[in-house]
Amino acid sequence: MPSKSRRVAFWLLTLTLLYGCLEFFSLFAFHLLDGGFSFAGLAGDRARSAGEIPGQPGATPLALYALHPFVGYTDQASPVVRRTPAEMAEFTSSPQVAVVGIFGGSVAQELSASAVLVQALQASPRFAGRQIRMLVGATGGYKQPQHVAALAYLLSLGARFDVVINLDGFNELSDLTSPHGMSPVFPASWFRMQHDFSDPRQALALGELAVTARRRQQWAALCARPPLGWSVTASLLWRVGDRYLANLAAEQQLALDALGKPTQPLPALPVDDAALQATLVSVAEVWRRGSEQMAALCAASGAQYVHCLQPTRYLNKRLTEEERRAAPNGPGRVVAAGYPELRQRGLAMRAAGLPFHDLTGMFSEEPRAIYRDECHCNQIGQDALARAVARAVLEP
Repeated sequence: MPSKSRRVAFWLLTLTLLYGCLEFFSLFAFHLLDGGFSFAGLAGDRARSAGEIPGQPGATPLALYALHPFVGYTDQASPVVRRTPAEMAEFTSSPQVAVVGIFGGSVAQELSASAVLVQALQASPRFAGRQIRMLVGATGGYKQPQHVAALAYLLSLGARFDVVINLDGFNELSDLTSPHGMSPVFPASWFRMQHDFSDPRQALALGELAVTARRRQQWAALCARPPLGWSVTASLLWRVGDRYLANLAAEQQLALDALGKPTQPLPALPVDDAALQATLVSVAEVWRRGSEQMAALCAASGAQYVHCLQPTRYLNKRLTEEERRAAPNGPGRVVAAGYPELRQRGLAMRAAGLPFHDLTGMFSEEPRAIYRDECHCNQIGQDALARAVARAVLEP
């Protein structure tokens, strides 16, 4: 009969092999779900879900926003809510620190958390040996002229940038046919800021949404703790649970929006083809002027300005089945009609000397899934986007 120590060793070996098989299966499942696996990428995703990095995708409860007198609203954790020059002192360019400003919507906000972007910049002689400090002026739903307003505000508080990156385009177009009657240059979430929560049904719906957001934060924080944070299997369980909670929050947000009535109701904008085209042209002109004003502010303050038109699933991408399921009812018609207007003005800006970079075709030959919803990329897409933006910054 085997000794006790041999029996213990046998069971330990068996459990180790079973755990190894489980980890291998989970790694394979990640390749099916996300197209790849990265502990660093998951750490960023968990941080967004836990609220450590503002601008997590999906519905965001109003409690996570703060009204702002100059940019409309912002995330509670955003540097844009800082109020005094003393609070901006850490964001001053020096021989030891390079300050990189990120402006745009939630896609730009996610870019600010990219280790790939930082590594690509630090690999160049220009940034070698310097700490790169990101100053995020982006918030989910932002569109021009919020970017130029946020940049002017941060500069006024004393921020001094080495580089200002403006990554935008999708938000300018995505909500133009909104039934809420907003100006086409208002951010997509603005109508939510006008809700009257004296209606108990709206207050209850908001409470349910806040509870779901809290559950998502707690789930992310739990799965990030060692040893769970080191396990592929635990990471897979987190990913599945996080997607469920994100989808639940999105459904609750839709229910809240259906109940809500802005305190300043306006008639819906016309959506026939002629009116839509006129609106697209108007929005594209605002977008162009905003970028030109940002370039002028950067030139006056000695910062490099880089404007990148973000890629979209609605142009130059053969969607996988996973991508189609992720956003079956997105604003494809309006976005596809509006992007040519943006590209035309962007190329004209580049011809005039403004550093504009059209990234809309960067995934045209990519067979794998890139988009996890109507505009946000999975880890593969985020890393590729970060490298493309870094190349734009470093372009001679």
